[in-house]
Amino acid sequence: FISHEGLLKSILKIKSRKFQSVIESSNVVILAQYGIPNSEAVLLGVGLQLNRQTTMFAFHRDLTATVKNEYVVLAVNHLKNKYHSDDSFRACLEEFNPFSGVTPAIKLSDYIVPEWIAESLAVENIPPEPTIIKKQKKTAKHPLYLIGAGDYARTNILPNIKKFHRKCVIDYNYEVAGRVAEKYSFDSYGIHYQSCLEEIGKDKNPVVVVAGYHATHTPIALDVLNKNPSARVFIEKPPVTTEEQLQKLLEVYNPSQIFIGYNRRHIPWVQNIKKKLGNRESPLFINMTIKEIALNPNHWYFWPNQGTRITGNLCHWVDLAVYWVDVLPTVLTLTKSAGGDDLVLTIAFEDGSLVNLFPTEAGNSLRGVQERIEIKYDDCTIWIDDFLKMIIYEGREKTVRRKILRNKGHDQMYKRFQWAVLNYKSDIYSKKDLMLSSLIYLKATEMFLKKIPKSEMNFSYYEKFLSIQ
Repeated sequence: FISHEGLLKSILKIKSRKFQSVIESSNVVILAQYGIPNSEAVLLGVGLQLNRQTTMFAFHRDLTATVKNEYVVLAVNHLKNKYHSDDSFRACLEEFNPFSGVTPAIKLSDYIVPEWIAESLAVENIPPEPTIIKKQKKTAKHPLYLIGAGDYARTNILPNIKKFHRKCVIDYNYEVAGRVAEKYSFDSYGIHYQSCLEEIGKDKNPVVVVAGYHATHTPIALDVLNKNPSARVFIEKPPVTTEEQLQKLLEVYNPSQIFIGYNRRHIPWVQNIKKKLGNRESPLFINMTIKEIALNPNHWYFWPNQGTRITGNLCHWVDLAVYWVDVLPTVLTLTKSAGGDDLVLTIAFEDGSLVNLFPTEAGNSLRGVQERIEIKYDDCTIWIDDFLKMIIYEGREKTVRRKILRNKGHDQMYKRFQWAVLNYKSDIYSKKDLMLSSLIYLKATEMFLKKIPKSEMNFSYYEKFLSIQ
């Protein structure tokens, strides 16, 4: 891995993974109680938490119950005994994440004696204020808000954007947010982006990077822009997880304010190929084989609200196809393997071009995500081996290019974003491409979930966007 990613990138990944493993090793089911002010009742909450030392816990509403003061001890002991004696009860609590977008299989109130339960009280839903680490600079130029501080943010985002004043970092894991804030010199940290919306609204030219759970990307971006229309917002891939989100994002999309995080468009080889394809006379025929990393079945990529791995990761190569072919897609064909989730997605375009995408977990994982790309058109064939080697056969000429280190475009993308913000420039990503790549992976996700082998693309709602670049 070091030989292909470089020593610095490898060290960053190792440190980030060690950091994450420490956090995740402390995952524990917590039973917490909160004394409700001016009330004779206590709110109980139970569920899996990411760190027992944190001062803030998040519970799904169905895993909370309001209990009369005189029965709190009885209720707590009853639930503890239930947890240790009932395997199904314990499994439900240990496998459920409150941010998964689904309803837990149990309700806590069903496991408490009815006479012990107090009348539910209306509690105002106010996100906790960010924790202040140091005195904030009121006149900071381009204050940065990082929403989502996971492994990707720590290894790819923060090392590449260093010229903004780091004001606030948000992560659903309060422990992660606090440690990242301290390590990367943020002024404050918190667990919910809404807690810093007021500050974003007051700031001049705030910079917001959205890199949390996929289903939250567009809703957060829209809330930020609604609060401060002058904000510059970077949305990590995938930009949307539903067609409703896509329609809302397209209505406000302006490349001078919204930046989309498809890093492969920023690879120099990819951009050089794009220039070559501008003179093609025949359709394009492209095969892309992607070695995916095996994920735990409980990984958040598989939560129903995240849109499957097609939405979460295959969107990279869908977007690359849209970038290179540059005409309207017409038909999608999806074939799923009988023994697992491996698939082949074929995208047909109106000029006769065909793109095959073959993501699979099979194969050696030593180098992480790997890709092989073959492009054929006119009298030209291009082979790309994981962006370490590229061979171009054109006519009687053969050109070979090699890289010592694998370049997936992350560094260039974030450095260009930083440059664009500081120099008041726009993103290179068009509204039309946002629409096309999003519609393809959303349709492919629907086909995968509903076992639809073939589907035609429908742009009836989106005709007004087709002429916009």
